Amino acid sequence: MEDEIQQPKPYSEVLPVYGHHDLREFLHDATDLVANTEYETVRRGMRDVDRYHLTAKDYDTKIDRVMRDGLVFLPVYRIKAYNGFSHTHESVPELGIDTMVYGVVARDLDVAKSFVDANKAKPGVDHANIGEMLGYPECCRSSFDEFWKKSYDPIYEMAENTPGCEVDGNKITITGGNPRLYSHLRYFGLRIIPWFPCSYECEESIELSDKWLSVMRDINSELTDKVLELMSMPSSWDLLNAQIVVSHPHFMGRATSYYTEDHKIVMFE
Repeated sequence: MEDEIQQPKPYSEVLPVYGHHDLREFLHDATDLVANTEYETVRRGMRDVDRYHLTAKDYDTKIDRVMRDGLVFLPVYRIKAYNGFSHTHESVPELGIDTMVYGVVARDLDVAKSFVDANKAKPGVDHANIGEMLGYPECCRSSFDEFWKKSYDPIYEMAENTPGCEVDGNKITITGGNPRLYSHLRYFGLRIIPWFPCSYECEESIELSDKWLSVMRDINSELTDKVLELMSMPSSWDLLNAQIVVSHPHFMGRATSYYTEDHKIVMFE
C-alpha cells in the first residue's frame, strides 16, 4: 500500500486578506518583474547564465527576445507544465501543449553548453558549477550542497544557520534577518534574489542584492518598492504534513513541500 502513495502535486495558492482584492494581480506583476530581472542580469553581463522556460503559449516571443538581444538559448529538459510554484520537475518524453522546456540563456554558446552538461552530470547534478555560472555567492553555493542533502525547500535550514536566531523546539524566530534575502514568500512571486542564501543575514548576499535591486528598479521602480514593502512585513512559514502555510498581513499562502514528521515553523519578525 505504501508504494501507492504519491508525492503531492505542485500547488500554490494565495488567499488575500479582506480589503486586498488587487493582490493577485500585483503578485502576477511581481513574478514577471523577477523573471525579467533574472534575464536582464545576463543581458547586462552581470552573470553568465539564466534559467529560461518556454511553453506553447510564449515560445515565439521569448525566442524572439533572445535572438534580438544577441543571446543564445539551449534546452535542458522537457518537463510537464505547471501553474504556480513547483519544487520538482516531472520529465515528459514529447513536446505538447502541456510541455514546458526548461533551458538556459547565455551570452556565449560554450557557457550554455557547460550549463546543460552540469545539469546532466553523472552521478548527479553538478550544483556547485551551476551555482557559479548563475552568479550566486560562494558561501551560499557551499551551504546549498549541505541543505540539499536534507531538503529541496531549505527555509528552516537557512533559519537554523542565521546568527542570533531564537530556537524553541522546532520553532525558529528570526529577528535580525534582511528581508531582501527572505525566500519563504517566493512560492507566491515575492522575492529579490533567486538563490537560497546561506543565512538570512549573509553579507555577500546582501551586497549582491543591491545590484539585483538596481536592475529591478530600472525595470519598474514603483513595483520594486512595493515588493520590498511586503517582504519587510512580519510573516511566518509553517510546514506540516508536506503542506506549507505562510501567514502575512495581506494574505495567507499555501503550497506543497516535503514531508517530515516534525511540525516546523519559522517566524520572520
